[in-house]
Amino acid sequence: MHRLQTKEADAKRKQKNRTESKAKESEDPAHVQHIRAMRDVNSEQPVSDKLIRSLNLLTKEAVHKHGNTLRFASIAVLSQRERHPLNLCQARLFARTYNKPLFKWKLPLSGPAASWITKEEEGLIYKHEEAGVYGYFVEGAPCVVLRNLLTNRTLVNGCNGTMYSLSLHHEEDADDSDEDEYATTLAEYVEEAKLHYQRTTESVLEVVIPMPFSINVCPDISKHHSDFLLGRNISMLPGTC
Repeated sequence: MHRLQTKEADAKRKQKNRTESKAKESEDPAHVQHIRAMRDVNSEQPVSDKLIRSLNLLTKEAVHKHGNTLRFASIAVLSQRERHPLNLCQARLFARTYNKPLFKWKLPLSGPAASWITKEEEGLIYKHEEAGVYGYFVEGAPCVVLRNLLTNRTLVNGCNGTMYSLSLHHEEDADDSDEDEYATTLAEYVEEAKLHYQRTTESVLEVVIPMPFSINVCPDISKHHSDFLLGRNISMLPGTC
């Protein structure tokens, strides 16, 4: 009996998803057509001339007219070598524009080469190669969720969001952690950073912290999906950048 009810529930859910998908197609059929063409592996030209002509050029006039909507918009890249420097540049620009502290923490080095380098070499990497070896957080900055959370509610890999807060590790989260390090609050890290901070028009208050437990994100989803999640006591801050 339970198995029958489960099958019926699955069938209803699939039917609902198909209905929602058709509704989205009716809202923007041209967009759906472009998506299907790009997903066609046999297409000679997945990105059509029509789609390219529909894109607006990013000009100084456009940035001046639309302000920070474009200044901090997502940027498409082809590799991590482009992604990491751009993320760092935009994070610093956002922090300076809105007078926010830039939190940063060391990311563990990975890959076969990580086991070959000495501690001295590792220190030089963190000193001279900031982009890609540090994680960054600025409150209120735009971001992208990098893993699927609830696919049927648009909380998916690639979902846009806004950085909301950081959750630090605590003593109970790490058995061999430094008690003093993890007992320190973000506010205390900020105050410590201010002691060595010389403010200029181009400067940013950079606050070095231990790797946080999570980066909490407010996802940019519709009110319909937001109400569904909140109505079931699902946190609206589940994303990890």
